Amino acid sequence: MLSQRRIRWRAGVSVAVLTWAAIATARGGEFRAVAQIQGDPDFSFSSGLGLPLTRLSANGQTVVGSSYSSAPGDFQAWRWTPAGGFEWLPLAAPQQQPYWEGCVATAVSADGTKIFVSCQFDEHHVVALRVDDIRAYRYENGTYYALQRPHDESYVLDVTPSGALGVGYDYEFHSLEAPEYRPYRWDGAVATELSWLAGGNCDSWDDDDALAVAVSDNGAVMVGKSGKTWNYVRPVVWVNGAVGRLDLYGPECGGNDFRLEPVLDLSGDGRFAVGSWDLDYYSGAPSLPVYWTIATRTRTLLPLPALHDRGVARCISQDGGRIGGWCSTSSGLVTGVLWNRSAGTVQSAADALAAAGIVAHTGWQLTSVEGISADGKQIVGRGRHPNGQYWIWWADLRNPPGNDACAGAEILNPNHTPTFLHTESLARTGTTREATRDGSATCALSSTVNVWYKYTAPVAGFLELDLCDTASLPDGYIAVHTGCPGTTLNQIACSTACPQMAGCNRPCLAVPALELAPYVTYYIEVGGAAGYDFTLTHRFLPRNDDCAQAFSVGPNPSSTPGTTLGMQLDAAPTCQGVTVTAPGVWYTVIGTGTLMTAQTCNGTDYDTKLSVYCGGCGVQACIGANDDTAGCGPQGRGSSVSWCSVPGALYHIFVHGYASYTGNFQLDVFDNGVPCQFALSCLPDNDTCATAITASTGTQSGDNTNAQTHAPTASCAPSSRDVWYRYVPRCDGQLWVDTCQSGGTLVDSVISLYDGCTGAELACNDDYNVPPTNCGTRSVAIASVVQDQEVAIRVAGYGTGGTHQGTFPLRITEVPAALVVYGGAMPNAWAGMPYSYQVQYYGSCGRRFTSATGLPAGLSVDLWTGLISGTPIAPGDYVIHVTVANNDIVNPEWAEADLTLRVLPTNDACAAALPITEGAHYFGTVGAATDGPAEAGCFPGDPQIHADVWFRYTASCTGPATIDLCDSNYDSKVAVYFGANCPTVGGTALACNDDACGLQSRVSFPVSAGVTYLIRIGGYLGAQGQGRMLLTCFNDCNNNGVNDAEEIASGAASDCNHNNRPDFCDPPGDMSGDGVVSPADWPYWASCLRGPGVLYTDDCCGLADFDFDNDVDLRDVWYWMRAVSP
Repeated sequence: MLSQRRIRWRAGVSVAVLTWAAIATARGGEFRAVAQIQGDPDFSFSSGLGLPLTRLSANGQTVVGSSYSSAPGDFQAWRWTPAGGFEWLPLAAPQQQPYWEGCVATAVSADGTKIFVSCQFDEHHVVALRVDDIRAYRYENGTYYALQRPHDESYVLDVTPSGALGVGYDYEFHSLEAPEYRPYRWDGAVATELSWLAGGNCDSWDDDDALAVAVSDNGAVMVGKSGKTWNYVRPVVWVNGAVGRLDLYGPECGGNDFRLEPVLDLSGDGRFAVGSWDLDYYSGAPSLPVYWTIATRTRTLLPLPALHDRGVARCISQDGGRIGGWCSTSSGLVTGVLWNRSAGTVQSAADALAAAGIVAHTGWQLTSVEGISADGKQIVGRGRHPNGQYWIWWADLRNPPGNDACAGAEILNPNHTPTFLHTESLARTGTTREATRDGSATCALSSTVNVWYKYTAPVAGFLELDLCDTASLPDGYIAVHTGCPGTTLNQIACSTACPQMAGCNRPCLAVPALELAPYVTYYIEVGGAAGYDFTLTHRFLPRNDDCAQAFSVGPNPSSTPGTTLGMQLDAAPTCQGVTVTAPGVWYTVIGTGTLMTAQTCNGTDYDTKLSVYCGGCGVQACIGANDDTAGCGPQGRGSSVSWCSVPGALYHIFVHGYASYTGNFQLDVFDNGVPCQFALSCLPDNDTCATAITASTGTQSGDNTNAQTHAPTASCAPSSRDVWYRYVPRCDGQLWVDTCQSGGTLVDSVISLYDGCTGAELACNDDYNVPPTNCGTRSVAIASVVQDQEVAIRVAGYGTGGTHQGTFPLRITEVPAALVVYGGAMPNAWAGMPYSYQVQYYGSCGRRFTSATGLPAGLSVDLWTGLISGTPIAPGDYVIHVTVANNDIVNPEWAEADLTLRVLPTNDACAAALPITEGAHYFGTVGAATDGPAEAGCFPGDPQIHADVWFRYTASCTGPATIDLCDSNYDSKVAVYFGANCPTVGGTALACNDDACGLQSRVSFPVSAGVTYLIRIGGYLGAQGQGRMLLTCFNDCNNNGVNDAEEIASGAASDCNHNNRPDFCDPPGDMSGDGVVSPADWPYWASCLRGPGVLYTDDCCGLADFDFDNDVDLRDVWYWMRAVSP
């Protein structure tokens, strides 16, 4: 039976060519081919042992399976996702041992992040007993976590959504009695055997074999089968740990062979189980698809399509509403089907895809549905491609909303412009019915789905979003992203609640949570449980609600519509008796030197007030204000203010309301074109460093008229009436700031530069007269800066009396420094320990990119930051060549330098010896100290092993072992010591060598299995370097001088019975590999027995062909029986 199980494993999933392809569809539905199958196309993959061909995660987005891979030469687990396609799972560490037969994927968590696999390898050296040494693992985030294995073979066949609880079975091999299949549950990694069903009238004891195949989401209900090998089988259920018959009203002993599969899956809610009804394994009678109701333990036959007379129900959705499987006709036509359990109807998988608008499967024969998602909307199965090949396929039957994907996001504000701002609340209805999951958000549950909207603000402001008017949206959330697709990396807000809005028990983002920049598109993700409708309400509040974010009305004349609806009450000063009692918004205008007028007489629907100020927002000086003006607006409730303006002066216009009134208005600003006198002077907006104007390269005009004097003051000369600018350099190098150009009325200036408003002074100049530049009493300040450094620029008049004031030209120039990279020695690193180093460079402009060659394995360089980081693997001295380049296509520039890095070994001391097994191991002695004693008996010329490193080796065989250092780059030495205790005196080495292959070393020594030895590697006369140590242990059953493992691996010898010994060293007829011809060989004989004239195709059956006629028949059995009983 063991041999049959292994043969089924090989034949059922032999996949020679694996690929994936996205096949577009006309609607939301989707069909994809996952993996091409070669070999056995029928449904007998599991041989009755529950091993799946493929599994589908509950969210429908991850398919896992196992296929033959030519790279490892055996079975390898894989996964496939619609987004990422097909990928092999990496090999688990135990599979690196000399004997293994690969892995099968058996279960997957709901979100697809945890995959459960069972891997076959000779961990306990029991292959000679013909025991399949199989361990179950949980694969998560690139790491395998071993699960407890009670006996010889462990399989986890199903798990709860989180993957915390799994069910399956463990196979125990008995040499003197029949093997047993034992049902188990795994809580995390811990295995617990489930209770057994009493044999009753079927057996005098408890059933001999049982396995659990499925578990409910809450872990309370499990289903499986129980019985006795070759005799009977019946479906069983465990409820809260208590076992009982699942089919109370059927035959007590069920079917007549344990290989029958009566039950295959369980709904996530634990209410229904599915499988097939087949009582006779040997008769060939058709099986029938059925489902059981767990509460009543009753069986119900599922309907068959027309002309079909048999079938199997293989999978079921979370609520039990949809069931998948296959049906066939007596002539062998196989059809994948879906049942609607409550309606009692059946539909072919092809028809279900067509109903979802999918046409990509045209020409396919969909022969089974093997898995189904929790919501019943995604399915996986097998089928025949139009080209005749068998494939695993995946389909999504959902028809999602048009904004299901971020790329199809709906626009929330199609007519939003700076001159027509929607500031009222607007509602948009949406739905999560048939929606999928696209993108990610930090506050979203993995089980949720989402739809997308997008919003572009024409001006800076706040966007308010809420789902308060939504009746129900479980697990609802709102997230906002700056890019598409939306991910946690570009997320700027995410909310599942709304504490800011009284009475709202749905998610919201209230002011000021979501501040938007103008003309940037933001992507809004609304998500929650699938199948619900919602109402999304949004409102935009422009930032001109704040004086600092005032809108410029532009050149005169201008008309600007606006609103104060939804705005906040401002703390603006009272101006000419007009108080601020209602919310308002802010605008700016530049003085023309004429009489200017601002008014709200037209297009206004409420009682307004107007206030006009000059100066910055923090030092507002009143210019004029008005409440009501006769003939202005409805019933004279509009406002109008006129004032004599200063040319170039910045004025703030504040539109607010009478009492607490708010509404819509139109602000008109114009002048009379006639120069005026007696204009009120205001403080400059950039009177303080905190209100500094952001400057750019080139020349801009400035004015320090009426400015005050602030600290810090210039160190190079007395100064007063300062104004401030802020500049962020684009380059590393020199920053020149000057007032030397002609024009302006400030004739004697002082310029000082600072590292930000509170940092140190970088440069200061009063009168710049350095040939060939002669600025007279004007100034040039020059400072060394780095890109992205914030530089505060102070421009003031000379002297403390404040007499020097007026306008001036301010010119800013950058002189980039040549790009240079600083080389030299990096701090030492340790092999196996995290390490980081920032590449140092200076010069050039814009973003710089770093590349590096010669890095030790395990280290990498960040392209953007120049940070070298990681965990180095091999000790040694390394020269790293670093190149830094800018991204300026007009003036490209790059620089190079060499860095040196020494990676020190971590096994420098004997007490820190690294544990190793047979195989190849890289080592390095650079920087190592000398830890062990001199060995004069081994090395008479230079007795010491200099700069040594240590390894601890426990032999896996008895015989000669060899340490080969021939693949190293220096003059090496090696010594071996018995036991695990570090040597303290010389002369205790078990074996040693200096020069066996040139200047490199190789040594052989006798070992005993399970005994530990210390290996010491160093150099001659202080030599240090790196290399590869090849450690082997020798087995030679036929004494031909060639290692048995090498003969088998090269194909020079066969090993059909898998005992790691060439077949010609085994007794003829020893099919089980136990060293004798005995009844234990019969199951393997049975797998080869075909009858006279039927030639075998498996060369390993030649071990059973006593008469050498290329078939295995009764004549060979006669010879075998004589060998067993001479």
